[in-house]
Amino acid sequence: MGARRWCFYQKALATGQEPGPHRTNVGTLLAPDVAEHVKIQDTRSFIVDLLKRCTLGKTQNANESLHFVVWSKFPKSTFIDFERVVSATCSAVSQFNAGIKVKMTNLCEVMQVPSRAHLLASAEKADRRRLQQAKRQTVAASKEDRQSRFVARTRAAATSTDYAAGEL
Repeated sequence: MGARRWCFYQKALATGQEPGPHRTNVGTLLAPDVAEHVKIQDTRSFIVDLLKRCTLGKTQNANESLHFVVWSKFPKSTFIDFERVVSATCSAVSQFNAGIKVKMTNLCEVMQVPSRAHLLASAEKADRRRLQQAKRQTVAASKEDRQSRFVARTRAAATSTDYAAGEL
């Protein structure tokens, strides 16, 4: 395995050569010959890694998070294949970054369907509602209120008498 390692330093040590300096050998994290083999797996795992990071709930608020947008398109309770997850994720990223109106306009262009005024008006209304809700969520009073409700819920759960050791 030594000569087949991806790390230039470990590969040089295994073959008995003098390892060169990092500044000239580390242009990327992986050697170019290894990068081609990893690229295919990396693009597949990127979506999964992205979704795993989003499940921690650290992406803004629940209504604005990319995770929410992705899973609103395809619920977790329904089985779908990988291609549809990728499609839903791409659609969600477009919606999350540019808004529903831009996403719908681009979708109509790609499908070569004329975009109707009522479609664009409803998409614009949804974008306005989404932005207003996001602004409301970022107000300091709103944040403090959410934090106090969270603390109250966790304290109530900690003092709950639903279960006690040795009791029926």
